[in-house]
Amino acid sequence: MHWVGSFRGKTIMTSGLVGAMSLVCAMTTKENNGNTGGPGATVWQASGHGPDLSRYSLLFEDDFNGAELNTSVWNYRQENTVRQGSVFLRSNVTTGNGNLRLSGNKGPEGYSCSMISTEKGFHFKYGYAECRARLSNISFGATFAFWLQSATNGSSQDPATDGDEVDIFEYNLNSGGRDFIQHNLHWNGYGPGHRTQGTREAVTGLSSGYHLFGLEWTPKEYVVYVDGVEKTRTTTAVSHREEFIILSNLVTDDGFGGDRSAGRYPEFFDIDYVKVYSPRSLSSSPVKTNKKRGSVK
Repeated sequence: MHWVGSFRGKTIMTSGLVGAMSLVCAMTTKENNGNTGGPGATVWQASGHGPDLSRYSLLFEDDFNGAELNTSVWNYRQENTVRQGSVFLRSNVTTGNGNLRLSGNKGPEGYSCSMISTEKGFHFKYGYAECRARLSNISFGATFAFWLQSATNGSSQDPATDGDEVDIFEYNLNSGGRDFIQHNLHWNGYGPGHRTQGTREAVTGLSSGYHLFGLEWTPKEYVVYVDGVEKTRTTTAVSHREEFIILSNLVTDDGFGGDRSAGRYPEFFDIDYVKVYSPRSLSSSPVKTNKKRGSVK
């Protein structure tokens, strides 16, 4: 995720991290303000049902059942750096009871947050990526996210070659309420050429229990799922290069997640697992980490 502006409740924005999607296709069409990413591109559209996983093989799995984060796969992203008034701390990343917990906190020295990625340990191209997570322990000021990123985003201003940022979901309390979630794309880097497209939707019961969030990525399109139900798809700015996974709990001073001074800390983003499936034609040896029986394979 990259902040270049703040949320203003529009369906698709020309800057900033977020956009908006409606619960049904009719609302998506009504709210779209026309930033479609160029001639011939399609905007996010609501429809459908879950992916057919019979076409895929498991490529990567982390159930976070180990005593600590597996740093052969994950790295502490931007560790000890300050971003928008909040410092990324390794101590805010813990595992226990079969969950990964990313915390946001407020202490005597200010606000802290957490972010990890597979940039140094695992990249993939095409397939289906999914996490199971609980969002209920969020607070004003925080934003939880499950996303993909490319290390070369914007290098040639061609997202097919450079890759892009794919926000499979972003969740905060400042974008419609506890049962609203967002999905966004960012491409051509984060400077003057930056482009973005996004959607928001209501999901009943999102603020309680665990939920599944998934992205099916093909050479032609991105398709987003929540709890196995297809919510939106787009052919805009599809990456044709390998990307890595990021999980983050950010507490920023730009108001994106709401007024953080009104928040209650610590707050927690709990992830049960992350899985990636590869198209069978592209499948290779699976990466399995922190399983109940066994270790990294």
